[in-house]
Amino acid sequence: RSLVVTGVQTCALPIYHHQRRGVRIIVDSTADYAPEVAERLGVEVIPFTYITPEGEQVDDLWRTSDPHAFYERMRQNPGMRLTTCAVTPGRYFEVFERAAKAGLPTIYMGLPAGLSSSIDSARQAADMIQERYPGFELYVLDNRCDSAAGELLAIEAVHQASMGLSAEELYAWAKDARYFVHGYFTLESFDALAAGGPLVRSEERRVGKECRS
Repeated sequence: RSLVVTGVQTCALPIYHHQRRGVRIIVDSTADYAPEVAERLGVEVIPFTYITPEGEQVDDLWRTSDPHAFYERMRQNPGMRLTTCAVTPGRYFEVFERAAKAGLPTIYMGLPAGLSSSIDSARQAADMIQERYPGFELYVLDNRCDSAAGELLAIEAVHQASMGLSAEELYAWAKDARYFVHGYFTLESFDALAAGGPLVRSEERRVGKECRS
């Protein structure tokens, strides 16, 4: 069974985080959580950063900026360069160490490796945590989802945890469930993708295959 994501309404969320859970769930801001959704789920959100002409900015889930104004500025300034930054192993280590000191088994569900190197940084940090806190249960999962699809996976993970799944069981569940969540988005043009590189590399591979055939 597949789940198609069209958006998440806060009022429709059960208050799972008021129920006692034996698992700490950490996610990141690329799943586009509304602040009230993250609070209601009781999950910790690691913010990504991005670079604008004004310098480095923190993705604070639109607490201090307006999404319409942000994207309208991009439309009005097609030559403006915006780039994203991967989360560093050091930042992950700080977050994971807090979880280790709290002592609650933890799972981190992060942005796919195909979109960012951050998940590799998370795994490096997890290895360092295991060396320093050998008895601590910590699982790092490439969620294979982005935007609202990642949010929906986290919502169901919180539900599963509230039903009594252990961290190990939740990791196994999410590792399978991530393939049954699908998010769709549309673009006005491919300009931003081409500027970022992935589209260009894909086109080069396609042309290369045609030349060899």
